Amino acid sequence: MNFTLGLDYTRAAIHAQCGGSTKSDLPHKGGIIVAACLDSALHPRAPLVILCGNGPGVRKVGDRLAQQARPLPIFIKKDPQRWVYQGPFEVAGSLTEPADCAPYITGSGRDPAGISRVIRLRLI
Repeated sequence: MNFTLGLDYTRAAIHAQCGGSTKSDLPHKGGIIVAACLDSALHPRAPLVILCGNGPGVRKVGDRLAQQARPLPIFIKKDPQRWVYQGPFEVAGSLTEPADCAPYITGSGRDPAGISRVIRLRLI
């Protein structure tokens, strides 16, 4: 993938290089999460922490990412047409117990009951 750290990309450009959905936070293709496109309003500690929602489809994708060894490019939303590349990251850990997740959810403005998993990432 040919992304440049700190530059803006559209979801269409990310899709062209990575595949997957142009709407999902965690676009996937063939069972692999190919990127993370995160809104800091929903993921205030991004790019180091992803708060996975609790809907059935969202939970499944979060579970898949938690098990993924393959690195993925991370983008943070600046506005609807601007996603800034943060670099390649890999999963560093995954938490599902409410007490373990609580410190990461606190201050996010999100309801802890709506979070199924916290995924910690590291830059590679």
